[in-house]
Amino acid sequence: MIQATCRLAAFILLMLGNALCAFAQPSMGVATLPTVGLRYTKVGYDTTSFNPGPGGADVVWDFSTLAMRTDSVLVRVIGPTEFTTKQRTLFPNAQLGIVEDTTFRAYETTPTVFRQHGLETPKINTVVATTNPFDTRPADITFNKPFTDTYNAVTNVVGSPVPLQETGSVNLVYDGYGTLKLRGNTFTNVGRISAQQTVIDTLKLPGPTPTTFVIRTVTLSATWYESTSAVPIFTIGSVSRLVLRNGETIEGPIATRFSYGRRTVADTTSTSVEETVITSSDLSPNPVQAGALVTLPLQGSEPVTVVLMDVVGRQTVLSASTMVPSAEGLGVRIPSVPPGMYSIVATSASNVWQFRCVVQ
Repeated sequence: MIQATCRLAAFILLMLGNALCAFAQPSMGVATLPTVGLRYTKVGYDTTSFNPGPGGADVVWDFSTLAMRTDSVLVRVIGPTEFTTKQRTLFPNAQLGIVEDTTFRAYETTPTVFRQHGLETPKINTVVATTNPFDTRPADITFNKPFTDTYNAVTNVVGSPVPLQETGSVNLVYDGYGTLKLRGNTFTNVGRISAQQTVIDTLKLPGPTPTTFVIRTVTLSATWYESTSAVPIFTIGSVSRLVLRNGETIEGPIATRFSYGRRTVADTTSTSVEETVITSSDLSPNPVQAGALVTLPLQGSEPVTVVLMDVVGRQTVLSASTMVPSAEGLGVRIPSVPPGMYSIVATSASNVWQFRCVVQ
């Protein structure tokens, strides 16, 4: 009788313990969705030790050894009154736009999902079909309950008379909660959302010999949130791209790692150098061709060192012979690098300037 009572008590305690763990899960609800007026800075992290770690309950994710890089970008959430005329035309039903450097993404918040209407950059615009919309995530995400959505879209490229037909899918799950450690900060009671987004763009070129290009892009990511904030604490992941021409591989698969997050206390106070973040609109020209001269809006006689950094942190130090001072600023000749997004980091004894640059 005593043993039976003890077993019953142990069972009740186990059930109560499980219930308490369930209540300890951070809520990934509407408070984690961006709203108009939100502004924050994404700072790049070193991706050498790329490993998002396990999911589960009461996990400790320790990324305290990851170094913060110098590249950063301002993220702004704007309302329709701040859209350009072109953006209002492309996305007439969007409720908000997220601006990150030169990329604009249009969204709508419904009672059940956060829906993307498309995106616009200086070179392309993608409009998602209303008949098969892109639901990026549920408004309220339930722990360990997977979410999947597929969508169709059309992408128009500047200079191309033929649009790309796009199909895509997203699979995500709120798969872990616990403690996240970054250099200088520890965040408790955070949740992690793991996602895979697959995009397939198809371009069919007519002519005597019709050609079909297929570009398959797969993005894997793990992002940590506090339940009360739409600003991600930390994101780590990879992007893989494969290009086919008439069914034959001509590029890839090429995988690129990435990670970014909030600026931490240790890195903010570790240097007395003032940091100034300047967006790509301050560069001329931008985009730029490899081998061409781009002008940084820097004045003064203070010596600077200039580094070109790609999205995975590989650096190319530019020699003084490639720099040409002028009345407009400091001209820097772009070395022979592959096309893509780069950061130009200029450092003096008292300042650090960062510029986003697209090399064509």
